Amino acid sequence: MRAGDGSPEFSEAQRESLKQRLLLGIGRDVARPGPESDNAGLLRANDYLVHHRLASSSAAPSLESGNYGATPVAEEVAATVEASPAVFASKLLDPPEVFSPVFTLACLMLFLSPIWQVVYLAGDRDVQFWIGSWFGHVTALLPAVFIVGFLVHVRLGRPHYAVVLACFLVPSLTLFALGRGLAQHGAEMAAMLRGDAGSCGAVGLQDAWNAARDLQQRCTGEASVDRGVQWCSQYEVEREQHSNDWDYFRATEESHGCAGWCDSGEALWTLDDSLRKDTCSLAVSQVFSRKVVSL
Repeated sequence: MRAGDGSPEFSEAQRESLKQRLLLGIGRDVARPGPESDNAGLLRANDYLVHHRLASSSAAPSLESGNYGATPVAEEVAATVEASPAVFASKLLDPPEVFSPVFTLACLMLFLSPIWQVVYLAGDRDVQFWIGSWFGHVTALLPAVFIVGFLVHVRLGRPHYAVVLACFLVPSLTLFALGRGLAQHGAEMAAMLRGDAGSCGAVGLQDAWNAARDLQQRCTGEASVDRGVQWCSQYEVEREQHSNDWDYFRATEESHGCAGWCDSGEALWTLDDSLRKDTCSLAVSQVFSRKVVSL
């Protein structure tokens, strides 16, 4: 039904319902009197007006008068609805200003946990010594993909297919490749370190451990050597030849409570054999089996 001036006429109950929906910001169709009426198009147009165009308009629709669709801006939007309803519906149901932060948040929720696991693994002392920490640096750069995607979507004002695809494929393929490579390499390292003395000593660490044991025996007469081989007067001189290996042996004894390397032996840096049962090579192999292979 229309009023004398041609604008749609609503009952008091319909106007009250419209007020509530506009206040709640719900862009849905309401009060469809019948298929022959264009009330539905006008209502969708005015909902769009409230959400996107009211701030820039000098005239606002009058709810009390029942002239809900008579403003110039509303008539312009109604014409847009009739000309291209699909485009108008996409603006209502998927506004770009909502898509950008929601999509970025979804990517972070999906990938942040595996990214943190890989970065945390790269900080492990044993993993750094045998594999390195390069993969942690690569993984830490993955959130930059989501940030770039967010900025592109904000700039374009709409979702971009290639950017959305990149935000999923780049971190997925990177994490898959790193995880598979680390698991395979970790399994090989665990098998070598828990093998016999021949395979364990192939990397040359047993020779470095033997050099530290020989230094401790030469320093037996010094009082401070009872606190560990690192207190020997010649330790820093000898350490120049084995600095990386000796520092790793010391950290391994302190963190894993082990003694010896490939073969059973005494602890050289901590000198506490009360609870030591495993060699350090076996303790490190268990770290690879527990942390790396199961990644």
